[in-house]
Amino acid sequence: MVDFVYEKAYTDDVEFFRDIASIAQSITTILAIVVSGFWGYWVFVKNRQQYPRANLSQSITHRKIDGRNRLLHVIVIVQNVGEILLCLRTAETRVQKVLPLPKPVAKTLRKGDNPVLKGETEINAWPLLGCHETGFQENLFEIEPGETQELHHDFVIPSGVKTILVYSYLKNIKKRNREIGWNTTTYYDIT
Repeated sequence: MVDFVYEKAYTDDVEFFRDIASIAQSITTILAIVVSGFWGYWVFVKNRQQYPRANLSQSITHRKIDGRNRLLHVIVIVQNVGEILLCLRTAETRVQKVLPLPKPVAKTLRKGDNPVLKGETEINAWPLLGCHETGFQENLFEIEPGETQELHHDFVIPSGVKTILVYSYLKNIKKRNREIGWNTTTYYDIT
């Protein structure tokens, strides 16, 4: 009879500890789910890691190709500084003449007026010398996090041009129906 009481007490103790272990496991699982949810919210929403990030820069060189023209070579350097894949669908690079001053800008300056229009931050009157708009097929132009790619553009410009403005823009396809992206502008002297 003593053995039976001992076995019953032992069995009750084992079942009690099993129940405690089962409850502890359930609580641990719930806590892991809650912590994962907070981590996911923090990483992907608060840090906005669902959106790509990029840095743009330009490298510009030129060569005389004949008595009337120069070849301008523009390299747009795209660096993925984000944590997700950067997919590009469109890119634009424009070359505009700054010097010698275009007549409308010179006339505005002679009158003592500001060539930067009210509400603007830059002079928008530079004549366009050339523009390349490039479209990429889906999944054709992708940059992995931490990697860099280059876009190359050649323009032929008149020899008399002394200073140009080169503007490049890449659209952020994650921001649908909005003209949001990355851009850079460089003034370049042709000597």
